[in-house]
Amino acid sequence: MTGDIPVRATPGSPLRLPEGATATRWADGLTVDDAEVLVEYNHRHFGRWPAVTTRRHGRGRVT
Repeated sequence: MTGDIPVRATPGSPLRLPEGATATRWADGLTVDDAEVLVEYNHRHFGRWPAVTTRRHGRGRVT
């Protein structure tokens, strides 16, 4: 895959992305187990995986 991949915030995500936001240079195929998805790829192939996740860890949060 070459080029940028469009991304969008998921419904209820606290992240606000600018119109036309994209992932550049790298895309991971993450499997979500106990994390909250904040941003997803807006793409027919990569759309099955999240772009940004977060989860509680101890007294903090990992993003």
